[in-house]
Amino acid sequence: MTTNPRIASIALAIALSACTVTDARRTSIDSSGLATLAIKQGVLEEHVTFRRSYTALDFRLFASVNTGMAPGPSDYDYLIVAVVPTAELERWTVGMKSMTSPPSPLPELRTNIDYSGVNEWFYELNKVVGVDRASGTIVYHYTAR
Repeated sequence: MTTNPRIASIALAIALSACTVTDARRTSIDSSGLATLAIKQGVLEEHVTFRRSYTALDFRLFASVNTGMAPGPSDYDYLIVAVVPTAELERWTVGMKSMTSPPSPLPELRTNIDYSGVNEWFYELNKVVGVDRASGTIVYHYTAR
């Protein structure tokens, strides 16, 4: 039995189209263009599952989420620098392990928050958190590729 080349080509095209990413959602947000703390917090909370209090906040978020029919990778790279109430610092590091030195290098972020005093570092899978207990400053970096 012979197969018609035209029918075979059409069948192959249909099969391949089912395996391609049909809708990749990409998000790239830099908070430097957002006017107020409330707006920044609102935008951030649209993209993260945790809720925190902030007195200052800057972030850079990048996500490329595969939502196609075939499974594929999703990429996330979230960097947050914030000043939080010192009573809430522990919430950022619950269940994380201490690191002896900071990761190198952290991605760049446009911020006016001075995080040079961050001297405690914690990690868990895909996440690093730096803490400056004296000023209430945190650096949060989540990456998954």
